[in-house]
Amino acid sequence: MALELWQTRLSAHYRELAGRRSKSGWPLFALEHGLDEAALRDLEDDIRDAILTGPPSSKHSLPWIVYASEVGYRYSGDEYWQTFAEETPGWAERGDRRWMRTAFRRFAEELHGAEPEGTWASWFSIIAWPITHAVLPKDLQRQLAQLLYDASTSLRPDVFNTADSLGHHLKTLSRDYSSRFQQFAENVLLLGQVAAALLVQDAESKDSLLLPNTLDRLVRDIEKEQTSREWLSGARSRARRLRLRGLSGRRAIPSSGAAPFPPKWEETPELEGLRFEPQLLARPVSGGAWQLLVEIPSLAPLALRNPAYRDALSKSTGVFVPSGKPIARQALLYGLSPTPLAMWPAPNSPLVQYKGCPPGLTLALEAALRMPPGPRWLFKVQADGQAVHLKSNLVHAGASYLILIAQPVARPAPGLTVASVLCEGVHGLRFDLPETIDDVWAVLMANLGAVPSRTLEVWPVGSPPASWDDEGTAEWLLGQEIMLGVRADHPLDRLIVEFDGHEEHIPLSRSEHPHPVFLALGPVAEGKHALKVRTVPRAAQEQLEGFLDFTVRPPRPWSASQPAYGPLRFLLTPGAPTLEQLWEGRIELNLAAPAWASVKGRVTLLDERANLLFEKTMSPLKAPIEPERWRSAFARDIREDSAAQVQYDMAHLCRVDLDVGQLGRVRLVSERAFTPLRWSARVSSETIVLRLIDNSGMDGVEVREYDFAKPDAFKRHPADVATQGLRVDSDGGLYYASVGEAEAAIVATRGVLRAFSDLRVEPRLSGTTSDYTTLESLLGLARVWGEAKVSGSALSAFYRRNVLQAIARKAASSIGGASWEEAERVHRRTKEVEQLKRAVASAPHQRALGTALLLDVSEYARLPIRDRIGRLTDLSAKFVAHPRTTQSTAAGVEPLWIWELGLRVASRPDTAREWASGRFEAGIRTLLDNPVVMRASRFLVLIVDRELGADPEVGAAALYNGWTW
Repeated sequence: MALELWQTRLSAHYRELAGRRSKSGWPLFALEHGLDEAALRDLEDDIRDAILTGPPSSKHSLPWIVYASEVGYRYSGDEYWQTFAEETPGWAERGDRRWMRTAFRRFAEELHGAEPEGTWASWFSIIAWPITHAVLPKDLQRQLAQLLYDASTSLRPDVFNTADSLGHHLKTLSRDYSSRFQQFAENVLLLGQVAAALLVQDAESKDSLLLPNTLDRLVRDIEKEQTSREWLSGARSRARRLRLRGLSGRRAIPSSGAAPFPPKWEETPELEGLRFEPQLLARPVSGGAWQLLVEIPSLAPLALRNPAYRDALSKSTGVFVPSGKPIARQALLYGLSPTPLAMWPAPNSPLVQYKGCPPGLTLALEAALRMPPGPRWLFKVQADGQAVHLKSNLVHAGASYLILIAQPVARPAPGLTVASVLCEGVHGLRFDLPETIDDVWAVLMANLGAVPSRTLEVWPVGSPPASWDDEGTAEWLLGQEIMLGVRADHPLDRLIVEFDGHEEHIPLSRSEHPHPVFLALGPVAEGKHALKVRTVPRAAQEQLEGFLDFTVRPPRPWSASQPAYGPLRFLLTPGAPTLEQLWEGRIELNLAAPAWASVKGRVTLLDERANLLFEKTMSPLKAPIEPERWRSAFARDIREDSAAQVQYDMAHLCRVDLDVGQLGRVRLVSERAFTPLRWSARVSSETIVLRLIDNSGMDGVEVREYDFAKPDAFKRHPADVATQGLRVDSDGGLYYASVGEAEAAIVATRGVLRAFSDLRVEPRLSGTTSDYTTLESLLGLARVWGEAKVSGSALSAFYRRNVLQAIARKAASSIGGASWEEAERVHRRTKEVEQLKRAVASAPHQRALGTALLLDVSEYARLPIRDRIGRLTDLSAKFVAHPRTTQSTAAGVEPLWIWELGLRVASRPDTAREWASGRFEAGIRTLLDNPVVMRASRFLVLIVDRELGADPEVGAAALYNGWTW
């Protein structure tokens, strides 16, 4: 069929579809072409025949749009136009990318077609069109199925109101997915529309979100993989149980005229209805003693309510107050598993201190996560022998209890026994209540502050709750059917049930006593709920009341960035690391398991078509695994493997499987970062061939080459040469490309060390001035070198580290002056620090500063960086006037901040600019006016590095030992 006929056929189809959707406002996608497989093959053949005879024509734009969208549907995040040209002989000679973009734009204007949105669309201004009109490319389908399954437990009718609100909700939950999926999720309207179609669209719906046969195609492709099929099925089932019928529109229309997302900070976040209370536990150990523990709950429900909370909590760190131990980033978001207490915290004291959260959120969480008030803490011993802390003081006949008190009891009353607890500051008593509580026991309980309960029982039946303390507090998962049993030991006339403010009277017959009565509450909304049951006895007896406080929360789906509960705990920061971050050691990996466990790691590299490039089993590691041990093991077993180095540059994905035997397995998958500009490299002992992959769709790409020996000097290369393949004649360096706001850089060198002299390349930086403009340029250059990815060769990371250390020396010398520059030169040659110490300060009242730092170096090396900054600031106050300038005072720059800036410039110059943000200029000018701050900061960095010994692992997150920010 000629392209004219395809144009006519597709035009009629799209216009009819646009007419049906005119009332709902849902956009069209080119993938909704309605063609079966045979017709689609014919169209593709006709397109390939046409391009051999001439360029595309606007008269045939619709078949070309369909063709481009089908390529986008198969797109896997590599180079779109290379794939397009390979499948379309003649396109490279006669095709025009910009013509294609114009055709899509006309489709959007004339037929209400979908338009790309988000930062990704501005970066990829051309390929964003065919990929958007592909609806859901195949390589993202599995991730969307998983996201829908994870998110289905937190869907509420208000979230499902519009495509905008649903898309924002899903985008918030996509942080732990690949960078490419996160870019897809930036188009929240598309994400919301596709998600709603997959969840609730009826097959026979005429006013559909997606054309039914297009939706069927997506579902078939998703269901080809078993796990994806199960995820989608589970998500659909949950959505139907919520009776979600579809979206009311694309966007909400807020009365204020402002978009409903993103939410803004609330000074005190609304915690009512969410459960954020620590749980105290007591576990029996050998010798009859009890170990006391506290569990900090997950804050994920709060994060789901407000994406801003999730962002803050994901980036925050904290301290577990009872032990003083730091808590890793993101562990706060997902809670802490039961942690032993060596010292009993004071009543009402905070258990967690947050760092990095806004003040209102910090105060609210620290108020919620506090030690329960004393002076007594009552625990009920459960069937498994573990005891849980009770919020009430009710005790039941026939049950066993542990009570903790502040003072020891030398001679306990009859019925009580001393219980040994492995925790200072608290003492235990154990007692077993008889089946009948007489007056003696009643008095004893009263002395202990406990109240024997009457015989009205309320307990969960049917689907078991996620937690139940036997004393009126329970937790169910969202979507569970909640049923309760009620029983009294005396005849009742009726029950009065109050639930969430509603009251109902239930009459009872005599035949129902002593059998229980069952109450069905059905699925209950997320949040806290209160149920109260009152009895009306047949005889003239006192009414009894029973209470049940329970929480309904969404299940906590596992992801690579959060801990798993059970014998394994896996924590990864960032949650979805790129391949480059994994390779270069810029991740924090923690795997907690019993100390006797052995962890076997297997690393696999795959290309963009999932072809195997490299596979290797790492040497076994003893649990637990902490970040430094992981970086060291990965560098030794994988990054230094010559075969892995060669294949890394061609890899699209890395899969790491950690096997802990019967305790379980963990899998980490990292993909190449998906950016408008990207370098690919083929490096061997003889040649370096670099190719620039340009998906930006913009003119004016600039390509620079920087040499290792002169890292601030560059030469230019033509962009077309770089995109075809740049053969590097030198030993390598940094290759940088930029256009608009997009940039890409790679550090590449020959893959084999030919002589030890290769390791002695001495970077030399030009310039002798020490003004703000020079330092701004120098630290900007450091950012480019620091953010550049490295080719597979370990030498690339080694050379990059050399360059960054040279920039740190140059920055310190530019601010510190000629005497400091000479002292650095001597230190480089001799490793002695005496001249550095003398050069820290020359003024009589400041000379002892260097000596004081050197005397305390062991203490500084032991401290975390945050504590080092505080100690240095306090010490410097004795020798140095508070470093201020008029500009720094106006910018709100405090001495503590200035010292941190000095330390960052001295230890990680590539990150200092971004950290300082809007106060950068004020901070640098303050250092220029107070050079002793820069010299003392640099001196501390160098002596701590020396104190800690061996050089850091190449590619690790630190240039100097002990300075991982």
